[in-house]
Amino acid sequence: MQENIDISICDLYSQGKSAPQIANILNISQWSIYRTLKRREIPRRTTVYSNKLTFLSKPLSYSKLTRLNTKQNELFIAGLFIYLGEGSKKSFGVVDLANSDPQVISIFLRMLREIYQINEEKLRVYLYTHENRDVGKIISYWSKLLDIPKSQFTKPYIKSGLTSNHNDKMKNGLVHIRYADKRLWDNLMDDIRYAINNMLG
Repeated sequence: MQENIDISICDLYSQGKSAPQIANILNISQWSIYRTLKRREIPRRTTVYSNKLTFLSKPLSYSKLTRLNTKQNELFIAGLFIYLGEGSKKSFGVVDLANSDPQVISIFLRMLREIYQINEEKLRVYLYTHENRDVGKIISYWSKLLDIPKSQFTKPYIKSGLTSNHNDKMKNGLVHIRYADKRLWDNLMDDIRYAINNMLG
C-alpha cells in the first residue's frame, strides 16, 4: 500500500505537481509527501522553479489562432511590426503599445483581438494628455473608437503647462494599450523574431 502511494507521489511530482496539489489528489498530508521525496532521494524544487511551474500551470488568458487566411495573415504581420516599432520590449510581463495615431492603435488592437483572441477584461488603456485638454471628452473618444469600457481606463497622466489648441498633433492625447500577461508578451516577441527572420531570409 505505502509503496503504491510512494510511486504515485513520485509520479505526480515528476509531472510538475506541487506538494499541496499532490496532497489534495491523494488525500494525504504534505509532510508525508516531503518524507517520501527525501526517502527516495528526490531533490526538492527551488522556490524559483516552483513559482515557474505554478505560473505555467495557469490557463492562458488568450487563444491564438494557428491557421490564418490571407487577410488574417496581413493583419497579423501589420500588428507585429507596429509593436516592433512602437511597443515595449522590456520583459515586465506586460504588452504595452503607445501611440497617438488612432489607426495604428486600432490595427494593433484588432490584431490582439482577432489573432491572439485576448480576454477583453484584461485590456487597460493609459492616457497621456495636457491639462488644457478636455480629459473626459478624450477618454470618451478613445473608449468609443476602441470599444473599451471607460472602467478599463486607468488614471491618466495629465502634463502641466499649456499646449496650443491649434496643435492637432496630439489633440486626443497619446494612449498606451496594455495587457498584463507575460506569456502573451513572450509569444508576441517570439512571433516578431520569427517574422523578422522570415523576411531577412
